Amino acid sequence: MKNSFQPLKFQTPVYEKDQPVFPDAPMRTTPYMLHNMQNWKWEVEVQELTLQYLMSGQIVYEINGQIYEATKGTCFLFTPGQKLAGHSIDAKPVTMFAAHFKKLPNLGNPDGLIHAPIREITLFEETAAYAVKSRQRNDERSDRQTETALLQLFHLMEDNLARGPVSSIQMKVEELIEQIKREPGRDWRVEVMSEKAGISRSQLTRWFNRLTGNSPNRYVIERRIAQAIQLLAMTNSPLAELANALGYRDVPFFIRQFRKETGMSPGALRK
Repeated sequence: MKNSFQPLKFQTPVYEKDQPVFPDAPMRTTPYMLHNMQNWKWEVEVQELTLQYLMSGQIVYEINGQIYEATKGTCFLFTPGQKLAGHSIDAKPVTMFAAHFKKLPNLGNPDGLIHAPIREITLFEETAAYAVKSRQRNDERSDRQTETALLQLFHLMEDNLARGPVSSIQMKVEELIEQIKREPGRDWRVEVMSEKAGISRSQLTRWFNRLTGNSPNRYVIERRIAQAIQLLAMTNSPLAELANALGYRDVPFFIRQFRKETGMSPGALRK
């Protein structure tokens, strides 16, 4: 792996308001995140392999006369020698993650701009945050953790590139699944999910079975119980408060469902 995948440790640019970001003004360790940038713009000849992921906002890139627009969830891979210019759209603030590499596995000789929408948004963003946090510790162990996280990000992008385009319905359902992962305690009745995705209940069920292996209701239950296990382990919140945060208005019902799914009560697991 060391011969094919090497994240760089050099210093990388920091954004200054209303100023382009150039690679000859190093101020930040890779990987890094740039948060809520106003009037973002970037003009550069790429010097190192650069993975860039848009976490919020809308941007447009121009490279070799081609225009590429991107919104949240889009991942780019820039290669050395590319000259590109980018800026935000409608003056909306932009947040992005970036990392630089000496080498990447199976990259070959790409022609043009490599980019793909990431469908596993929650996994990608949690892994990106972990990579940034690990690098800040700056020791041998954190170097290995950062390298592993960055390799996973690259493979996630590679996998999404390989899948190719998807239907608008699939994209809507995948976005819905990501929202459930992030906020399992919201109102996720089937009729609410169906309306949010703009499809019928039967279509919703078919797509959930195809993408998750579960019905919509079953998927919501599993995400809520998984979140409950995490909260029980990490907080001392009263059970009623925890149940309410997960969308359960009836605490005894929450306890029964938790016991059915895990084989023990919430209290027993916490102990």
